[in-house]
Amino acid sequence: MGKDKLRRFRENLTFECFVQPEFDEVFHRDHPLKGNWNRDFFRNDNPIVLELGCGKGEYTVALAQRDPQRNYIGIDIKGARMWRGAKTATDRRMHNVGFLRTRIEFIDALFAENEVSEIWITFPDPQLKTPACSGPTGGSTSRPTPSTSTPTRARSSAITG
Repeated sequence: MGKDKLRRFRENLTFECFVQPEFDEVFHRDHPLKGNWNRDFFRNDNPIVLELGCGKGEYTVALAQRDPQRNYIGIDIKGARMWRGAKTATDRRMHNVGFLRTRIEFIDALFAENEVSEIWITFPDPQLKTPACSGPTGGSTSRPTPSTSTPTRARSSAITG
């Protein structure tokens, strides 16, 4: 593991917008933020939008910047990747964006029913990376930007009721 990756892991823990629950905080039990994201994390009543497999979090930050009336949470397992989005959100003093480092299968331990208004899945791993392969939309495998593409938007009955 490179030095830069270790530095990013440490720095993630200093960002107010970054949540990294321990395994035992979400395995077969509810996390303290479940049902309390608006009150305890965002401190507002705006709708919450999740981006699953957010990678570096650039898309999450761009969406939050364009729509300050919604709260956005980027979720990924790769903490060193999410460092970029968390750092940008911190540097810009954005209060409607957060990052959650966890495995997606623990989502029920982190969010209450009807707590999330939308779930977005853009281009999560695994991605085909060979030139002969095309991405999920038939085009390239590059990540979309908010101004040029509309990602898949899904509603989960398990979360939104």
